[in-house]
Amino acid sequence: MRIIIVFLASISVCILLLVYGCGGEEAPKKPVPDKAAPIAEEGKSGDGEGQGGEQQEEPTGPEDEPEEPEPGQNSSRIWPDDPRARDVLPDPYDDTKKYSYWRDAKVGDWVRFLTHQQKLATYTVTERKGSKIKFQARHFGLDGKEESKEKPDIREQDVDKDNEIMRNSLLQNQFVMRFVYDWLLYKSDKVLTCERHFVPNPLTGEDNESCWSFDVPCGGFVFKRRGRTTYVVVIDYGDAEHPPKWDHLKPAELLKYWYQHNCFLDEEIVSQEDPPEGEPPEPPEE
Repeated sequence: MRIIIVFLASISVCILLLVYGCGGEEAPKKPVPDKAAPIAEEGKSGDGEGQGGEQQEEPTGPEDEPEEPEPGQNSSRIWPDDPRARDVLPDPYDDTKKYSYWRDAKVGDWVRFLTHQQKLATYTVTERKGSKIKFQARHFGLDGKEESKEKPDIREQDVDKDNEIMRNSLLQNQFVMRFVYDWLLYKSDKVLTCERHFVPNPLTGEDNESCWSFDVPCGGFVFKRRGRTTYVVVIDYGDAEHPPKWDHLKPAELLKYWYQHNCFLDEEIVSQEDPPEGEPPEPPEE
């Protein structure tokens, strides 16, 4: 009896070893997904996938590609809401027209303006050959007395190059905002219709603002401000038949005019004058 029990136990052990030996092979591994391929959760849409994780077909034909805007169609920036905009603001996409404000300059044309040094400066065209222009810069005190120079300050301007710079500044800088602006000339009833640029700079706080007018053929200078500094404020302009005069310019009036424009055009001027009722009395010492 004992021999039969030992025999049966040996047979059971052999059967168990045979079963475990057959099931000990390594199971096949599942393929690992590529890390670059996006995996969408079930029931949610991922990049390029629809509801339930179903893959959507990507556009393959040219009809599925987004349409590019035609030249001049970024209208909110290039053409502001002003009925005169297309007549006053040159279209940077139009290569048939000169954009430079020097384009109509001829010998004898001049412009006079106040500078950030609270002085007067004049630019006068002395020579023009094709697109090449030479002009003389002269500097004066508010009393009209010219500052002495060892030699004339002759500068050069290339209309074609300036035209390219002005045009590219609009095409490449998406932050330029353009407006039509009417500028009342100093001590005159003449109104200059200007192109006004405003470029905000939230990183540094040095916003830029400029005005040009084709009525001023010698460069078009009307107004230029950057950050806390106004660089140019136009006073008057003319041609060879109407040279600049000085008898109507008074230093005190020019200085007051400067302070009125030492700000951005939409900025409110804070008066520095004392109130009519006077300053409040200081509190008594304790």
